[in-house]
Amino acid sequence: MTCWTVLGIKRTRERGDIRRAYAAKLKATNPEDDAEGFKALRAAYEQALAYAGNGGTVPYTTPVEAKAPPRPETPVEIDAPVEPAPAPTELDLFHGAQRHLAGLLQPGAGADADRLHNAFDAVVHAPAMSRLDVRDQTETWLAFLLSANMPRSDSLIVPAIRYFGWSTRSLNRKTPAAVSRVLDRANGVAFLETIKRSESPHYRAWRILSAAPQPINLRSRMWTATFPGDIKALLDILHTSQRGLRLDFNAETLSRWEEFFTRPRLPMWGLWALAASLPCLVLVALLLALPADYHALAVFPCLPILAAIAALAYVYGYQVPARWWREHVHFTPRGSWSALGWWPAGLGLIGLAALPSSVALTLSVCGLSIACALWAAIAGEPDRRAGNVPWQLRALLGNAYVLIWWVLVVLKRPDQQSIPMSAALLCAVFGAAMGKLSLYRFWTSLSRLRQSIAIWTAVALNAATIAIHLAAQADHAWEMPAVAATLASVLVCRAVRIDGLGFNVRILWIAAVAIFNHGVFPGLPVVLIGAFILMIWNFVSLGMTWEDRRIPARG
Repeated sequence: MTCWTVLGIKRTRERGDIRRAYAAKLKATNPEDDAEGFKALRAAYEQALAYAGNGGTVPYTTPVEAKAPPRPETPVEIDAPVEPAPAPTELDLFHGAQRHLAGLLQPGAGADADRLHNAFDAVVHAPAMSRLDVRDQTETWLAFLLSANMPRSDSLIVPAIRYFGWSTRSLNRKTPAAVSRVLDRANGVAFLETIKRSESPHYRAWRILSAAPQPINLRSRMWTATFPGDIKALLDILHTSQRGLRLDFNAETLSRWEEFFTRPRLPMWGLWALAASLPCLVLVALLLALPADYHALAVFPCLPILAAIAALAYVYGYQVPARWWREHVHFTPRGSWSALGWWPAGLGLIGLAALPSSVALTLSVCGLSIACALWAAIAGEPDRRAGNVPWQLRALLGNAYVLIWWVLVVLKRPDQQSIPMSAALLCAVFGAAMGKLSLYRFWTSLSRLRQSIAIWTAVALNAATIAIHLAAQADHAWEMPAVAATLASVLVCRAVRIDGLGFNVRILWIAAVAIFNHGVFPGLPVVLIGAFILMIWNFVSLGMTWEDRRIPARG
Protein backbone atom coordinates (compact mmCIF):
# COMPACT_ATOMS: atom_id res chain seq x y z
CA MET A 1 0.00 0.00 0.00
CA THR A 2 1.46 3.37 -1.03
CA CYS A 3 1.36 6.60 0.91
CA TRP A 4 -1.15 7.96 -1.63
CA THR A 5 -3.50 5.05 -0.90
CA VAL A 6 -3.28 5.74 2.81
CA LEU A 7 -4.04 9.44 2.26
CA GLY A 8 -6.76 8.64 -0.28
CA ILE A 9 -5.48 10.93 -3.03
CA LYS A 10 -3.61 10.63 -6.29
CA ARG A 11 0.12 11.25 -6.54
CA THR A 12 0.74 15.01 -6.41
CA ARG A 13 3.39 17.58 -5.56
CA GLU A 14 0.90 20.12 -4.23
CA ARG A 15 1.52 20.47 -0.49
CA GLY A 16 -1.92 21.99 0.03
CA ASP A 17 -3.66 18.89 -1.34
CA ILE A 18 -1.50 16.65 0.86
CA ARG A 19 -2.27 18.65 4.01
CA ARG A 20 -6.00 18.68 3.30
CA ALA A 21 -6.04 14.90 2.74
CA TYR A 22 -4.08 14.31 5.94
CA ALA A 23 -6.46 16.53 7.91
CA ALA A 24 -9.47 14.68 6.51
CA LYS A 25 -8.04 11.26 7.42
CA LEU A 26 -6.96 12.48 10.84
CA LYS A 27 -10.57 13.22 11.77
CA ALA A 28 -11.42 9.53 11.34
CA THR A 29 -8.24 8.16 13.05
CA ASN A 30 -7.99 8.36 16.85
CA PRO A 31 -4.41 7.78 18.13
CA GLU A 32 -5.75 6.26 21.38
CA ASP A 33 -7.98 3.71 19.64
CA ASP A 34 -5.75 2.92 16.66
CA ALA A 35 -2.15 3.79 17.46
CA GLU A 36 -0.74 1.74 14.58
CA GLY A 37 -3.13 3.28 12.07
CA PHE A 38 -2.20 6.75 13.25
CA LYS A 39 1.50 5.92 12.85
CA ALA A 40 0.87 4.67 9.31
CA LEU A 41 -1.11 7.82 8.45
CA ARG A 42 1.62 10.04 9.86
CA ALA A 43 4.29 8.12 7.97
CA ALA A 44 2.32 8.40 4.72
CA TYR A 45 1.86 12.13 5.31
CA GLU A 46 5.59 12.69 5.86
CA GLN A 47 6.47 10.54 2.85
CA ALA A 48 4.11 12.52 0.64
CA LEU A 49 5.57 15.83 1.85
CA ALA A 50 9.09 14.51 1.23
CA TYR A 51 8.04 13.50 -2.25
CA ALA A 52 6.67 16.99 -2.95
CA GLY A 53 9.74 18.69 -1.48
CA ASN A 54 12.17 16.62 -3.56
CA GLY A 55 10.35 17.40 -6.81
CA GLY A 56 9.18 13.80 -7.10
CA THR A 57 12.63 12.56 -8.16
CA VAL A 58 14.27 11.31 -4.93
CA PRO A 59 13.02 8.24 -3.04
CA TYR A 60 12.42 8.73 0.64
CA THR A 61 12.15 6.92 3.95
CA THR A 62 10.44 8.09 7.08
CA PRO A 63 11.48 8.20 10.75
CA VAL A 64 8.54 5.91 11.57
CA GLU A 65 10.01 3.13 9.42
CA ALA A 66 13.42 3.47 11.09
CA LYS A 67 12.03 3.11 14.59
CA ALA A 68 9.17 0.69 14.06
CA PRO A 69 8.90 -1.59 11.04
CA PRO A 70 5.52 -1.50 9.34
CA ARG A 71 3.01 -4.20 10.17
CA PRO A 72 3.26 -7.15 7.79
CA GLU A 73 -0.42 -7.13 7.01
CA THR A 74 -0.46 -3.44 5.99
CA PRO A 75 2.99 -2.53 4.72
CA VAL A 76 3.48 0.97 3.38
CA GLU A 77 5.09 0.70 0.01
CA ILE A 78 7.73 3.18 -1.09
CA ASP A 79 7.10 4.72 -4.46
CA ALA A 80 9.56 4.09 -7.19
CA PRO A 81 11.44 7.13 -8.57
CA VAL A 82 9.37 9.00 -11.15
CA GLU A 83 10.41 10.75 -14.30
CA PRO A 84 11.73 14.33 -13.89
CA ALA A 85 9.23 17.14 -14.58
CA PRO A 86 9.47 18.52 -18.10
CA ALA A 87 11.41 21.78 -18.53
CA PRO A 88 9.25 24.90 -18.97
CA THR A 89 8.52 25.83 -22.59
CA GLU A 90 9.05 29.22 -24.24
CA LEU A 91 5.38 30.03 -23.77
CA ASP A 92 5.56 29.13 -20.06
CA LEU A 93 8.47 31.53 -19.59
CA PHE A 94 6.73 34.18 -21.66
CA HIS A 95 3.50 33.97 -19.66
CA GLY A 96 5.52 34.17 -16.45
CA ALA A 97 7.16 37.38 -17.71
CA GLN A 98 3.72 38.78 -18.51
CA ARG A 99 2.42 38.01 -15.03
CA HIS A 100 5.51 39.60 -13.51
CA LEU A 101 5.04 42.84 -15.49
CA ALA A 102 1.34 42.99 -14.67
CA GLY A 103 2.12 42.51 -10.99
CA LEU A 104 4.61 45.39 -10.97
CA LEU A 105 1.97 47.74 -12.39
CA GLN A 106 -0.63 46.93 -9.75
CA PRO A 107 -1.50 49.64 -7.20
CA GLY A 108 0.80 49.49 -4.21
CA ALA A 109 3.53 47.49 -5.99
CA GLY A 110 5.88 50.48 -5.77
CA ALA A 111 8.07 49.35 -8.66
CA ASP A 112 10.60 51.90 -9.88
CA ALA A 113 11.24 52.72 -13.55
CA ASP A 114 14.25 50.39 -13.81
CA ARG A 115 12.30 47.34 -12.61
CA LEU A 116 9.45 48.18 -14.97
CA HIS A 117 11.80 48.53 -17.93
CA ASN A 118 13.51 45.25 -17.12
CA ALA A 119 10.15 43.46 -16.88
CA PHE A 120 9.01 45.10 -20.14
CA ASP A 121 12.21 43.99 -21.92
CA ALA A 122 11.71 40.45 -20.62
CA VAL A 123 8.30 40.38 -22.30
CA VAL A 124 9.05 41.98 -25.66
CA HIS A 125 12.41 40.24 -26.12
CA ALA A 126 11.20 36.79 -25.11
CA PRO A 127 11.82 34.06 -27.75
CA ALA A 128 8.06 33.46 -28.00
CA MET A 129 7.64 36.96 -29.51
CA SER A 130 9.10 35.63 -32.76
CA ARG A 131 5.71 34.00 -33.39
CA LEU A 132 3.28 36.33 -35.18
CA ASP A 133 0.23 35.19 -33.22
CA VAL A 134 1.99 35.76 -29.90
CA ARG A 135 3.18 39.18 -31.02
CA ASP A 136 -0.32 40.27 -32.09
CA GLN A 137 -1.87 39.05 -28.84
CA THR A 138 0.87 40.71 -26.80
CA GLU A 139 0.39 44.04 -28.60
CA THR A 140 -3.30 44.11 -27.64
CA TRP A 141 -2.64 42.83 -24.11
CA LEU A 142 0.10 45.39 -23.48
CA ALA A 143 -2.02 48.27 -24.80
CA PHE A 144 -4.83 47.39 -22.40
CA LEU A 145 -2.36 46.89 -19.54
CA LEU A 146 -0.75 50.30 -20.05
CA SER A 147 -4.05 52.14 -20.53
CA ALA A 148 -5.57 50.56 -17.41
CA ASN A 149 -2.64 51.48 -15.15
CA MET A 150 -1.99 55.12 -16.02
CA PRO A 151 -0.11 57.04 -14.72
CA ARG A 152 1.93 54.18 -13.15
CA SER A 153 2.70 52.91 -16.65
CA ASP A 154 3.92 56.26 -18.02
CA SER A 155 7.56 55.17 -18.17
CA LEU A 156 6.65 52.24 -20.46
CA ILE A 157 4.48 54.16 -22.94
CA VAL A 158 7.29 55.51 -25.11
CA PRO A 159 9.16 52.14 -25.31
CA ALA A 160 5.90 50.40 -26.23
CA ILE A 161 5.11 52.96 -28.95
CA ARG A 162 8.59 52.57 -30.42
CA TYR A 163 8.55 48.77 -30.28
CA PHE A 164 5.13 48.28 -31.89
CA GLY A 165 5.27 51.35 -34.14
CA TRP A 166 2.02 52.88 -32.86
CA SER A 167 1.10 56.25 -34.35
CA THR A 168 -2.02 58.27 -35.06
CA ARG A 169 -1.56 57.67 -38.79
CA SER A 170 -1.62 53.89 -38.33
CA LEU A 171 -4.91 53.88 -36.42
CA ASN A 172 -7.87 52.25 -38.14
CA ARG A 173 -11.14 50.59 -37.18
CA LYS A 174 -9.39 47.33 -36.28
CA THR A 175 -6.95 49.02 -33.91
CA PRO A 176 -7.89 48.44 -30.25
CA ALA A 177 -9.21 51.51 -28.48
CA ALA A 178 -6.52 51.04 -25.84
CA VAL A 179 -3.84 51.93 -28.41
CA SER A 180 -5.55 55.26 -29.02
CA ARG A 181 -5.68 55.91 -25.27
CA VAL A 182 -1.97 55.11 -24.95
CA LEU A 183 -1.14 57.55 -27.77
CA ASP A 184 -3.29 60.23 -26.14
CA ARG A 185 -1.48 59.65 -22.85
CA ALA A 186 1.87 59.93 -24.62
CA ASN A 187 0.84 63.30 -26.05
CA GLY A 188 -0.40 64.33 -22.62
CA VAL A 189 2.86 63.37 -20.92
CA ALA A 190 4.82 65.30 -23.56
CA PHE A 191 2.57 68.32 -23.00
CA LEU A 192 3.02 68.00 -19.24
CA GLU A 193 6.80 67.97 -19.58
CA THR A 194 6.54 71.08 -21.75
CA ILE A 195 4.50 73.14 -19.30
CA LYS A 196 6.85 72.18 -16.45
CA ARG A 197 9.55 74.34 -18.05
CA SER A 198 9.85 77.85 -16.68
CA GLU A 199 9.66 79.41 -20.16
CA SER A 200 6.26 77.83 -20.84
CA PRO A 201 3.25 80.21 -20.73
CA HIS A 202 1.42 77.60 -18.61
CA TYR A 203 4.27 77.14 -16.12
CA ARG A 204 2.86 79.34 -13.32
CA ALA A 205 -0.64 77.92 -13.79
CA TRP A 206 0.80 74.40 -13.59
CA ARG A 207 2.54 75.22 -10.32
CA ILE A 208 -0.66 76.60 -8.79
CA LEU A 209 -2.85 73.69 -9.93
CA SER A 210 -0.29 71.09 -8.83
CA ALA A 211 0.26 72.53 -5.35
CA ALA A 212 -1.95 72.29 -2.28
CA PRO A 213 -5.10 74.43 -2.50
CA GLN A 214 -4.77 78.06 -1.48
CA PRO A 215 -7.58 80.56 -0.75
CA ILE A 216 -8.84 82.44 -3.81
CA ASN A 217 -9.64 85.97 -2.66
CA LEU A 218 -9.39 89.52 -3.92
CA ARG A 219 -5.84 89.98 -2.62
CA SER A 220 -4.51 86.84 -4.28
CA ARG A 221 -6.19 87.75 -7.58
CA MET A 222 -4.88 91.31 -7.76
CA TRP A 223 -1.37 90.82 -6.42
CA THR A 224 -0.40 87.36 -7.61
CA ALA A 225 2.07 86.92 -10.46
CA THR A 226 -0.34 84.58 -12.24
CA PHE A 227 -3.54 85.96 -13.71
CA PRO A 228 -6.70 83.86 -13.42
CA GLY A 229 -6.86 83.94 -17.22
CA ASP A 230 -3.69 81.80 -17.35
CA ILE A 231 -5.26 79.24 -15.03
CA LYS A 232 -8.47 79.30 -17.06
CA ALA A 233 -6.50 78.63 -20.26
CA LEU A 234 -4.85 75.56 -18.71
CA LEU A 235 -8.17 74.33 -17.32
CA ASP A 236 -9.71 74.63 -20.79
CA ILE A 237 -6.94 72.39 -22.12
CA LEU A 238 -7.56 69.84 -19.35
CA HIS A 239 -11.29 69.87 -20.19
CA THR A 240 -10.80 69.32 -23.93
CA SER A 241 -7.65 67.86 -25.48
CA GLN A 242 -5.81 66.66 -22.33
CA ARG A 243 -8.52 65.17 -20.13
CA GLY A 244 -6.27 62.35 -18.99
CA LEU A 245 -3.85 64.78 -17.33
CA ARG A 246 -6.26 65.66 -14.52
CA LEU A 247 -4.72 62.85 -12.45
CA ASP A 248 -1.38 64.68 -12.56
CA PHE A 249 -2.75 67.76 -10.78
CA ASN A 250 -4.05 68.35 -7.26
CA ALA A 251 -7.70 67.30 -7.35
CA GLU A 252 -8.86 69.70 -4.63
CA THR A 253 -7.06 72.65 -6.23
CA LEU A 254 -8.65 71.83 -9.59
CA SER A 255 -12.13 71.66 -8.09
CA ARG A 256 -11.66 74.98 -6.27
CA TRP A 257 -10.60 76.86 -9.39
CA GLU A 258 -13.28 75.21 -11.53
CA GLU A 259 -15.90 76.28 -9.00
CA PHE A 260 -14.39 79.77 -8.97
CA PHE A 261 -14.70 80.14 -12.73
CA THR A 262 -18.36 79.07 -12.68
CA ARG A 263 -19.26 82.01 -10.40
CA PRO A 264 -19.93 85.48 -11.80
CA ARG A 265 -16.83 87.58 -11.20
CA LEU A 266 -15.16 90.76 -12.35
CA PRO A 267 -12.25 90.20 -14.75
CA MET A 268 -8.82 91.39 -13.71
CA TRP A 269 -9.00 94.57 -15.76
CA GLY A 270 -12.41 95.27 -14.23
CA LEU A 271 -11.02 94.93 -10.71
CA TRP A 272 -8.26 97.45 -11.38
CA ALA A 273 -10.64 99.79 -13.20
CA LEU A 274 -13.10 99.61 -10.30
CA ALA A 275 -10.29 100.27 -7.81
CA ALA A 276 -9.19 103.32 -9.80
CA SER A 277 -12.71 104.68 -10.31
CA LEU A 278 -12.95 106.64 -7.05
CA PRO A 279 -9.60 108.47 -7.47
CA CYS A 280 -10.49 109.15 -11.09
CA LEU A 281 -13.85 110.63 -10.06
CA VAL A 282 -12.06 112.97 -7.66
CA LEU A 283 -9.62 113.92 -10.43
CA VAL A 284 -12.46 114.62 -12.85
CA ALA A 285 -14.16 116.84 -10.29
CA LEU A 286 -10.92 118.79 -9.73
CA LEU A 287 -10.35 119.26 -13.45
CA LEU A 288 -13.90 120.47 -14.00
CA ALA A 289 -13.42 122.97 -11.17
CA LEU A 290 -10.48 124.50 -13.01
CA PRO A 291 -10.83 126.99 -15.88
CA ALA A 292 -12.40 125.76 -19.14
CA ASP A 293 -8.99 125.25 -20.75
CA TYR A 294 -8.44 122.23 -18.48
CA HIS A 295 -11.82 120.58 -19.01
CA ALA A 296 -10.61 118.55 -22.01
CA LEU A 297 -8.14 116.76 -19.75
CA ALA A 298 -11.06 115.22 -17.83
CA VAL A 299 -11.49 112.74 -20.68
CA PHE A 300 -8.48 110.69 -19.59
CA PRO A 301 -9.56 109.93 -15.98
CA CYS A 302 -13.00 109.03 -17.39
CA LEU A 303 -11.53 106.01 -19.21
CA PRO A 304 -11.07 103.83 -16.07
CA ILE A 305 -14.59 104.79 -15.00
CA LEU A 306 -16.00 103.67 -18.34
CA ALA A 307 -13.98 100.45 -18.08
CA ALA A 308 -15.45 99.77 -14.63
CA ILE A 309 -18.97 100.35 -15.96
CA ALA A 310 -18.25 97.95 -18.84
CA ALA A 311 -16.94 95.32 -16.41
CA LEU A 312 -20.05 95.61 -14.23
CA ALA A 313 -22.24 95.34 -17.34
CA TYR A 314 -20.31 92.24 -18.37
CA VAL A 315 -20.89 90.60 -14.98
CA TYR A 316 -24.53 91.52 -14.44
CA GLY A 317 -25.53 91.60 -18.10
CA TYR A 318 -23.88 88.35 -19.20
CA GLN A 319 -22.36 86.24 -16.43
CA VAL A 320 -25.28 86.38 -13.99
CA PRO A 321 -27.90 85.57 -16.68
CA ALA A 322 -25.64 82.84 -18.08
CA ARG A 323 -25.33 81.15 -14.68
CA TRP A 324 -29.08 81.39 -14.10
CA TRP A 325 -29.69 79.91 -17.56
CA ARG A 326 -27.41 76.94 -16.98
CA GLU A 327 -28.87 76.25 -13.55
CA HIS A 328 -32.57 76.53 -14.45
CA VAL A 329 -32.79 75.64 -18.15
CA HIS A 330 -32.18 71.95 -18.81
CA PHE A 331 -30.98 71.08 -22.29
CA THR A 332 -33.00 67.95 -22.98
CA PRO A 333 -32.65 66.66 -25.58
CA ARG A 334 -29.23 67.83 -26.78
CA GLY A 335 -30.68 69.53 -29.88
CA SER A 336 -33.51 71.39 -28.11
CA TRP A 337 -34.44 74.92 -29.14
CA SER A 338 -32.96 76.37 -25.94
CA ALA A 339 -29.52 74.92 -26.69
CA LEU A 340 -29.30 75.53 -30.45
CA GLY A 341 -32.16 77.88 -31.35
CA TRP A 342 -29.73 80.79 -31.71
CA TRP A 343 -28.30 79.22 -34.87
CA PRO A 344 -31.44 79.25 -37.06
CA ALA A 345 -32.33 82.60 -35.47
CA GLY A 346 -29.04 84.09 -36.70
CA LEU A 347 -29.60 82.74 -40.20
CA GLY A 348 -33.13 84.14 -40.13
CA LEU A 349 -31.75 87.57 -39.24
CA ILE A 350 -29.59 87.47 -42.37
CA GLY A 351 -32.69 86.85 -44.46
CA LEU A 352 -34.56 89.59 -42.58
CA ALA A 353 -31.76 92.07 -43.27
CA ALA A 354 -32.16 91.47 -47.02
CA LEU A 355 -35.59 93.15 -46.99
CA PRO A 356 -35.94 96.75 -48.21
CA SER A 357 -34.15 99.01 -45.76
CA SER A 358 -35.86 101.24 -43.22
CA VAL A 359 -35.04 102.72 -39.86
CA ALA A 360 -37.36 100.32 -38.07
CA LEU A 361 -35.80 97.35 -39.84
CA THR A 362 -32.29 98.50 -39.02
CA LEU A 363 -33.07 99.01 -35.32
CA SER A 364 -34.96 95.70 -35.12
CA VAL A 365 -32.21 93.67 -36.77
CA CYS A 366 -29.48 95.29 -34.66
CA GLY A 367 -31.38 94.69 -31.41
CA LEU A 368 -32.26 91.10 -32.30
CA SER A 369 -28.66 90.46 -33.35
CA ILE A 370 -27.39 91.54 -29.94
CA ALA A 371 -29.97 89.34 -28.22
CA CYS A 372 -29.15 86.36 -30.47
CA ALA A 373 -25.40 86.79 -29.90
CA LEU A 374 -25.99 86.85 -26.13
CA TRP A 375 -28.12 83.70 -26.48
CA ALA A 376 -25.29 81.93 -28.35
CA ALA A 377 -22.72 83.02 -25.77
CA ILE A 378 -24.87 81.64 -22.93
CA ALA A 379 -26.12 78.40 -24.47
CA GLY A 380 -23.32 77.52 -26.90
CA GLU A 381 -20.01 75.78 -26.33
CA PRO A 382 -16.98 76.97 -28.33
CA ASP A 383 -14.22 74.72 -29.63
CA ARG A 384 -11.56 75.37 -26.99
CA ARG A 385 -9.28 72.52 -27.97
CA ALA A 386 -5.56 73.19 -27.64
CA GLY A 387 -3.79 74.43 -30.75
CA ASN A 388 -0.97 76.59 -31.98
CA VAL A 389 -3.15 79.69 -31.69
CA PRO A 390 -5.92 80.63 -29.22
CA TRP A 391 -9.37 79.35 -30.09
CA GLN A 392 -10.69 82.90 -30.48
CA LEU A 393 -8.11 83.63 -33.20
CA ARG A 394 -8.87 80.28 -34.84
CA ALA A 395 -12.54 81.22 -35.00
CA LEU A 396 -11.70 84.61 -36.53
CA LEU A 397 -9.41 83.08 -39.16
CA GLY A 398 -11.97 80.41 -39.94
CA ASN A 399 -14.50 83.10 -40.95
CA ALA A 400 -12.09 85.71 -42.32
CA TYR A 401 -12.72 84.96 -45.99
CA VAL A 402 -16.48 85.52 -45.79
CA LEU A 403 -15.95 88.68 -43.72
CA ILE A 404 -13.51 90.05 -46.29
CA TRP A 405 -15.98 89.31 -49.08
CA TRP A 406 -18.67 91.16 -47.18
CA VAL A 407 -16.35 94.15 -46.77
CA LEU A 408 -15.93 94.17 -50.57
CA VAL A 409 -19.71 94.15 -50.97
CA VAL A 410 -20.10 97.09 -48.57
CA LEU A 411 -17.38 99.04 -50.40
CA LYS A 412 -19.17 98.42 -53.68
CA ARG A 413 -22.61 99.56 -52.46
CA PRO A 414 -22.34 101.64 -49.23
CA ASP A 415 -26.04 102.16 -48.53
CA GLN A 416 -28.25 101.95 -45.45
CA GLN A 417 -29.11 98.30 -46.09
CA SER A 418 -25.54 97.26 -45.33
CA ILE A 419 -25.98 98.24 -41.66
CA PRO A 420 -28.57 95.58 -40.68
CA MET A 421 -26.85 92.99 -42.87
CA SER A 422 -23.52 93.70 -41.11
CA ALA A 423 -25.18 93.31 -37.72
CA ALA A 424 -26.85 90.04 -38.75
CA LEU A 425 -23.61 88.67 -40.24
CA LEU A 426 -21.56 89.53 -37.15
CA CYS A 427 -24.25 87.90 -34.99
CA ALA A 428 -24.17 84.69 -37.06
CA VAL A 429 -20.37 84.56 -37.15
CA PHE A 430 -20.15 85.21 -33.40
CA GLY A 431 -22.75 82.50 -32.75
CA ALA A 432 -20.89 80.04 -34.97
CA ALA A 433 -17.71 80.68 -32.97
CA MET A 434 -19.32 80.54 -29.52
CA GLY A 435 -21.36 77.42 -30.33
CA LYS A 436 -19.01 75.58 -32.67
CA LEU A 437 -18.68 72.46 -30.53
CA SER A 438 -22.40 72.42 -29.73
CA LEU A 439 -23.27 72.44 -33.43
CA TYR A 440 -20.73 69.73 -34.22
CA ARG A 441 -21.99 67.46 -31.45
CA PHE A 442 -25.57 67.92 -32.61
CA TRP A 443 -24.49 67.08 -36.15
CA THR A 444 -22.74 63.87 -35.14
CA SER A 445 -25.76 62.84 -33.06
CA LEU A 446 -27.92 62.72 -36.21
CA SER A 447 -28.45 59.49 -38.11
CA ARG A 448 -26.64 58.88 -41.37
CA LEU A 449 -29.88 59.39 -43.31
CA ARG A 450 -30.54 62.77 -41.73
CA GLN A 451 -26.97 63.85 -42.33
CA SER A 452 -27.30 62.88 -46.00
CA ILE A 453 -30.55 64.84 -46.35
CA ALA A 454 -28.96 67.89 -44.71
CA ILE A 455 -25.92 67.74 -47.00
CA TRP A 456 -28.02 67.52 -50.16
CA THR A 457 -30.17 70.39 -48.88
CA ALA A 458 -27.01 72.47 -48.47
CA VAL A 459 -25.95 71.53 -52.01
CA ALA A 460 -29.33 72.72 -53.29
CA LEU A 461 -28.91 75.96 -51.31
CA ASN A 462 -25.53 76.57 -52.93
CA ALA A 463 -26.94 75.92 -56.40
CA ALA A 464 -29.82 78.30 -55.70
CA THR A 465 -27.35 80.94 -54.48
CA ILE A 466 -25.44 80.76 -57.77
CA ALA A 467 -28.70 81.08 -59.70
CA ILE A 468 -29.73 84.15 -57.63
CA HIS A 469 -26.35 85.78 -58.33
CA LEU A 470 -26.78 85.21 -62.05
CA ALA A 471 -30.27 86.73 -61.85
CA ALA A 472 -28.86 89.72 -59.97
CA GLN A 473 -26.65 90.55 -62.97
CA ALA A 474 -29.81 91.30 -64.95
CA ASP A 475 -31.95 92.75 -62.15
CA HIS A 476 -30.23 94.70 -59.36
CA ALA A 477 -33.19 94.10 -57.05
CA TRP A 478 -31.79 90.60 -56.49
CA GLU A 479 -28.37 91.82 -55.32
CA MET A 480 -29.06 91.89 -51.57
CA PRO A 481 -31.00 88.58 -51.58
CA ALA A 482 -28.04 87.07 -53.45
CA VAL A 483 -25.65 88.42 -50.81
CA ALA A 484 -27.86 87.07 -48.00
CA ALA A 485 -28.05 83.65 -49.67
CA THR A 486 -24.25 83.57 -50.04
CA LEU A 487 -23.64 84.43 -46.39
CA ALA A 488 -26.23 81.92 -45.17
CA SER A 489 -24.90 79.10 -47.36
CA VAL A 490 -21.31 79.70 -46.22
CA LEU A 491 -22.28 79.68 -42.55
CA VAL A 492 -24.42 76.56 -42.99
CA CYS A 493 -21.56 74.67 -44.64
CA ARG A 494 -19.12 75.75 -41.94
CA ALA A 495 -21.40 74.77 -39.07
CA VAL A 496 -20.63 71.03 -39.27
CA ARG A 497 -16.92 71.31 -40.05
CA ILE A 498 -14.70 71.28 -36.98
CA ASP A 499 -11.34 70.78 -38.68
CA GLY A 500 -11.69 71.79 -42.32
CA LEU A 501 -8.79 71.77 -44.74
CA GLY A 502 -6.51 73.86 -42.56
CA PHE A 503 -5.58 77.51 -42.59
CA ASN A 504 -3.36 77.27 -45.65
CA VAL A 505 -6.29 76.63 -47.99
CA ARG A 506 -8.40 79.29 -46.29
CA ILE A 507 -5.60 81.81 -46.72
CA LEU A 508 -5.63 81.03 -50.44
CA TRP A 509 -9.30 81.99 -50.61
CA ILE A 510 -8.58 85.20 -48.69
CA ALA A 511 -5.71 86.00 -51.06
CA ALA A 512 -7.94 85.32 -54.09
CA VAL A 513 -10.58 87.78 -52.87
CA ALA A 514 -7.88 90.35 -52.07
CA ILE A 515 -6.45 90.03 -55.59
CA PHE A 516 -9.82 90.95 -57.09
CA ASN A 517 -10.09 93.82 -54.62
CA HIS A 518 -6.77 95.28 -55.75
CA GLY A 519 -8.00 95.35 -59.32
CA VAL A 520 -5.77 92.80 -61.00
CA PHE A 521 -8.83 91.97 -63.11
CA PRO A 522 -10.65 95.30 -63.07
CA GLY A 523 -13.15 94.29 -65.73
CA LEU A 524 -14.61 91.38 -63.73
CA PRO A 525 -17.51 91.69 -61.27
CA VAL A 526 -15.81 91.41 -57.88
CA VAL A 527 -18.93 90.50 -55.88
CA LEU A 528 -19.99 87.77 -58.30
CA ILE A 529 -16.55 86.18 -58.59
CA GLY A 530 -16.02 86.40 -54.83
CA ALA A 531 -19.35 84.64 -54.32
CA PHE A 532 -18.33 81.90 -56.78
CA ILE A 533 -15.08 81.40 -54.83
CA LEU A 534 -17.09 80.99 -51.64
CA MET A 535 -19.42 78.52 -53.36
CA ILE A 536 -16.41 76.46 -54.49
CA TRP A 537 -15.23 76.33 -50.89
CA ASN A 538 -18.72 75.30 -49.82
CA PHE A 539 -18.78 72.38 -52.25
CA VAL A 540 -15.33 71.25 -51.07
CA SER A 541 -16.47 71.46 -47.44
CA LEU A 542 -19.67 69.54 -48.21
CA GLY A 543 -17.65 66.82 -49.93
CA MET A 544 -15.49 66.43 -46.84
CA THR A 545 -18.59 66.38 -44.65
CA TRP A 546 -20.07 63.63 -46.81
CA GLU A 547 -16.98 61.50 -46.24
CA ASP A 548 -17.04 62.11 -42.49
CA ARG A 549 -20.67 61.19 -41.85
CA ARG A 550 -21.37 59.46 -38.52
CA ILE A 551 -17.92 60.13 -37.06
CA PRO A 552 -18.35 60.32 -33.25
CA ALA A 553 -18.14 63.75 -31.73
CA ARG A 554 -14.87 64.75 -30.10
CA GLY A 555 -14.95 66.43 -26.74
